[in-house]
Amino acid sequence: MTRILVIILTFAASLSAQTGYLKIDTPDSGLVISINDSAVTKTPVQPLNLLPGDYDVIVTNPKKGFWRYNDWTRTVTIEPTDTTVIQPQFSLNVIIRTTPFDARVYLNNEYIGSTPLYYEIADPENAVFMIKKSKYRPETIAPDTIESAAINIDLKPIADQRSPVLQRSSKNQTISSNKKFIYSLFAFTIASGFTAAYLKDRADKKYNQYLSTASLQKMNEYYEDSKMLDTYSSISLGMFEVSFAVSLYYLIKKSEY
Repeated sequence: MTRILVIILTFAASLSAQTGYLKIDTPDSGLVISINDSAVTKTPVQPLNLLPGDYDVIVTNPKKGFWRYNDWTRTVTIEPTDTTVIQPQFSLNVIIRTTPFDARVYLNNEYIGSTPLYYEIADPENAVFMIKKSKYRPETIAPDTIESAAINIDLKPIADQRSPVLQRSSKNQTISSNKKFIYSLFAFTIASGFTAAYLKDRADKKYNQYLSTASLQKMNEYYEDSKMLDTYSSISLGMFEVSFAVSLYYLIKKSEY
């Protein structure tokens, strides 16, 4: 009998020496622990005695019913006589949108993309977002202010910090510059219009000469000249139409100053 007891104890000690432990370190209770797709226990739990090897561990998020919350999943390796400690931290899915869009998004001072942005936060409790866009005030999103999966932010433009004198001076310079541009554009419009009319008149005269001449050589010469002048006239007319439309646009915009 004593010999049998010794054999049993020896076998148990040998088996114990071949196993390791998995410790789940979390302050939350009632979390379901699954190992290799099988639910085995709930937190709080004593370290689990497991044979050496790799295990797929899933800690079920109690808020899993909402799409933005994810389970905690890891592949852990158990070594003989060692204790592997895991600290489940649930990630969080968010969508960040801004008005206007294309704002730069930083997570804990690290750039992660531009809006609109879908992002999975690995550590929601310590996540601080910073939203930046040129000419707009930066916005900070603290963890305790994330109340929904969709974060919508209206960015506020930065007010002109210059003195009223400098603001008026800048505006006057803009008006003066616009006036010079509009006057130059009107001059070009008039010039291109006159050029188109002049070339068209020359083309018509050459064409009439082509119709009235009896010389075959002169006929070909007048015809080619007429075609060339008519082409140049069409180009000038197109430039006139474009410059006239642009001039009209800037004339309308000028009334806003």
